[in-house]
Amino acid sequence: MPRQKKWMDRRGTLVLFVLSIIPNPVFDFVGIAAGSTRYPFRRFVLIVFSGKMLKGLIVSYTCSFGLSLLPWVNQPDLRLPGLIYADDTGGRLVGPPRGMLQ
Repeated sequence: MPRQKKWMDRRGTLVLFVLSIIPNPVFDFVGIAAGSTRYPFRRFVLIVFSGKMLKGLIVSYTCSFGLSLLPWVNQPDLRLPGLIYADDTGGRLVGPPRGMLQ
């Protein structure tokens, strides 16, 4: 156990961050190892949250870019009704359609 504790103290931050970015089940075992070596909880949560957030951003931007490469996929207009958006033609403000808020 002292060997794993020393290894986790030296390389635990990098291992936790890298393995939390990669979507794989090995991260569960690394989390268990971190807990068994009493890795500091706040540091664990901060590192894992950063890695998972970065993973989510990478996946979402990759999917968005991938959909833009498929011309036959109709991408819906993602505007929410009732909000005010800038018009694409001249920058004038447009609101919800008449009668929508009545």
